[in-house]
Amino acid sequence: MNSIYIFTLKVYNNAIWENISSWEVIIMMIRINSMRFQNIVNSYIEILNDLEEDCCLYDTLKEDDKFYKQVSNSFRNNMKEMYTIFEDYLAFSLSSVGVAVTDNKLREYILNAYKLKIIPEDFYEFYNKTLNIRNTFAHQYKKPTTKELVKLYKNNKSILENFKLFMEKRLKDNIKNNRRDLLSLYDE
Repeated sequence: MNSIYIFTLKVYNNAIWENISSWEVIIMMIRINSMRFQNIVNSYIEILNDLEEDCCLYDTLKEDDKFYKQVSNSFRNNMKEMYTIFEDYLAFSLSSVGVAVTDNKLREYILNAYKLKIIPEDFYEFYNKTLNIRNTFAHQYKKPTTKELVKLYKNNKSILENFKLFMEKRLKDNIKNNRRDLLSLYDE
């Protein structure tokens, strides 16, 4: 049974009092989760595009250039945002298969996501390898340097692009499965 149905059954008790049928609640939850997943994928695509633009600009500027600081800060912020999107994706994907997610055990969740084929192997290795870097630049100002982050991005660009394709495929499969689930509701 899909975890959306389990969650929906919990919501159903409250819905009775508001004259909403259980089917309407299920349909609403399927649509909400599809929109959440679509938003995560779109945000990731946008961040990848922004990182590529920032990286190209960063490479052309010198430290004494007027816009160097803005481009450097933009790149750093986009890297932070990329990791936030990774965490959103993991939390959403794991909760959709019934795994409760808290902030305490991120490495464990990454491993579970890999075992459940929610993330591909190359991304699993990248994310595990860079998690300490993510923690450092999320909590310490200007560490690692922007130059180091640009190098990290460039060295792993193909993994990040492959992850985008992986997410897009999962989204298409999710939409197809949701259509099938919605149609099956009408058959019952």
